[in-house]
Amino acid sequence: MKIKNLLMSAAFLMISGGAMGQTTITAEKAKFVPGFDAELKFYYTNAEAMGGFQMVVSLPEGVSLEKDEEKTELDISGSKASADFFNVKVPSGFECIGVKADASGTTSDGTAYKAGDVLLVCFPVVKNKSYAATSKEKELCTLYLRTSETTDANDIASVKIKGFAGSDIEGSAGKDAQYATSAAEVAPVSAEKIHVLKCDLTKDGLVDVYDCLQVIAYMAQSDGNKGDFDGSNSVDVYDVLAVIAEMAL
Repeated sequence: MKIKNLLMSAAFLMISGGAMGQTTITAEKAKFVPGFDAELKFYYTNAEAMGGFQMVVSLPEGVSLEKDEEKTELDISGSKASADFFNVKVPSGFECIGVKADASGTTSDGTAYKAGDVLLVCFPVVKNKSYAATSKEKELCTLYLRTSETTDANDIASVKIKGFAGSDIEGSAGKDAQYATSAAEVAPVSAEKIHVLKCDLTKDGLVDVYDCLQVIAYMAQSDGNKGDFDGSNSVDVYDVLAVIAEMAL
């Protein structure tokens, strides 16, 4: 399904001529294991409450926003369009659906997207739910990304949000939500803020007690320098402590 088709078919993606307060979006608290999932949180500040939002997530090569198994069919004013649920966490009472741009370079409203870009739409499924107006950062969403074995911190730092627009409260309550241009200011996460989970010995995308047990096993085996996280050229209790420290991050 192409991005432009969803934009043309779904009435709740109509762009209004209004303007919301300046929105700032900040990405931080990113952590990942190459070849596994990466978690990237986004926060927002906005002078007005938002009933929902739409945005394009632009991803570097080797990083993808994976679809869930569940799909949904949109049927708005007799026009049907297929969309997917992606691995995006949004607050309780909201849902997030989207479509991924194909290799042909789908465009919408004169904006070119590269293959792999994902248009996401977040909307309330519980009455009176909204993103409150706030001058302090509040959580917008969390993206769960799939990484390649060669992904590094700079790749995660290059994940971009484009074309963010927040919807007004009144419009989002019905099926014809109006999205107001918000001129979002996106502050990307710096590579220094991204934490690579170096102690994930079990390669399950987590650092937990099983990784501690793996270090202890290496201590007993004297198996080279596997599990040597402190650079001491030996595997000992200090490496177990390194795993525990990373578990707390």
